[in-house]
Amino acid sequence: MSAESEDDKKAKEKRLSNRIKGRAGQAIKDVVSPLPLPQFDGPLISGINALIAAASESDDPYQFFELQPEDAWERLGVLSIPGERFAEWNQMRKMAFTGEYEQKLPFGKTVTRKLKRKGRDEMLANWISYTLYSAGLAPSEVGTIARYNMKKIMEDKTRR
Repeated sequence: MSAESEDDKKAKEKRLSNRIKGRAGQAIKDVVSPLPLPQFDGPLISGINALIAAASESDDPYQFFELQPEDAWERLGVLSIPGERFAEWNQMRKMAFTGEYEQKLPFGKTVTRKLKRKGRDEMLANWISYTLYSAGLAPSEVGTIARYNMKKIMEDKTRR
């Protein structure tokens, strides 16, 4: 068995664990506070996490995901979509022409990454198709595929 398959297995287990943790937290919020209001949900999950930490004897007790603070764009709901699409378009443009993108890491740290030459070439074609989609000259599926391609290019074609 290779080291890569071990890493894949660990990543799969972690994703499954996080999925279970997220869904369990949602179920608790739905039962205790059926109103989908972040004003109630945030303190509720924080309180449950504090209760678990107090009752647990472990150094790393089981904790549910807490709400992340929203920025002004996210609070606008549907009205924020054009701004989000422009930000995606601009990120694709920067990746296609400079080969760089910024990746946000946990705890707010931002790191600049560079694409391989092949990744830049693929991103240029991706950016052109996304531009056509944004201008209304291509169907909505093109936008979905372009966003998916951008994620795959960032995963597979980044210099390590």
